[in-house]
Amino acid sequence: IGTGANLAYAIEVDDDKPRDWLSDREAGLSSDAPFLLQISVVLIYLTFGIIAQLLTNSALTSGVLAILACVYEIGRPSLPTREEAVLDAKLDKAVAEFADDRLLKYGEDAPVRQDEAVNERELVVAFRRTTGYSDSEASDFQIEMRMRSYGTGRSVAGFIKGLRLVETGSKSKE
Repeated sequence: IGTGANLAYAIEVDDDKPRDWLSDREAGLSSDAPFLLQISVVLIYLTFGIIAQLLTNSALTSGVLAILACVYEIGRPSLPTREEAVLDAKLDKAVAEFADDRLLKYGEDAPVRQDEAVNERELVVAFRRTTGYSDSEASDFQIEMRMRSYGTGRSVAGFIKGLRLVETGSKSKE
């Protein structure tokens, strides 16, 4: 899912209230509409296709409209499920806690230069050791993307600029 996590759904997902498909969709989550609604939508589009074919007197018109509909459906970004959103929200929280505890950032009264940098691999390894997240729970890429938001930029070699990694609990602004 390495999609940047959507904060709007992360906030709404935490409560354990039962939800229906429509409230999931409003929160930006993937959910299946009721079967009757799916059939109704198919019938409406089929009717529009038949009307377009009759008005233009061309069988190709409905074919072209069907191709456009398929291209739209294929190109549409997939939405995360409720479970994926919960995992994203937990990972966001864990990375934020790690950053508060172990990272000094440029511009925060810390003696960190803007060109000072930490390798992404080093950050991921330290994050996994500190939090206990395994490879199956979160990919390295997901963690790296979240870590990048704390720096001032990224080098071609994979270093995040404007950060300094410190030992656990020793985040003193020396």
